[in-house]
Amino acid sequence: MARALHTLPLVSAALSAGQISYSKTRAITRVATAATEAVLLGYAQHCTASQLETVCRKVGVLGADAAGKTVRPHDSERYMAHTTTASGMVRAKACLRPDEAALLLQVLQQAAGGGEPGGGAGGGRGWPPPGDARAP
Repeated sequence: MARALHTLPLVSAALSAGQISYSKTRAITRVATAATEAVLLGYAQHCTASQLETVCRKVGVLGADAAGKTVRPHDSERYMAHTTTASGMVRAKACLRPDEAALLLQVLQQAAGGGEPGGGAGGGRGWPPPGDARAP
């Protein structure tokens, strides 16, 4: 537990300040990572030690996979694909970093006439529709 406390500064501080018990600290240090420390500490402040043990067991079962999915995606996940439909229209699908997606959407809006009613290739309907993140 002492080794784990070196990597969990919030839990260490809460234990030192007497905000959580030794039993709660022990439960948290068994499963906590830097990504889950704050959430588990929040549970510790509102749960009994027994309840926290149950929460921590469930977090342990989920393991690093669940926490790891919240980190920034790898570049290997990026892609751009397009197909031509029977009518000659082009359907595009992409998975991009946020900055790349913003640039692509800006270019597409300009190509469609700025998304203003009556302008460009949008046919007067505005493109994309306000508040609609889906592809038409």
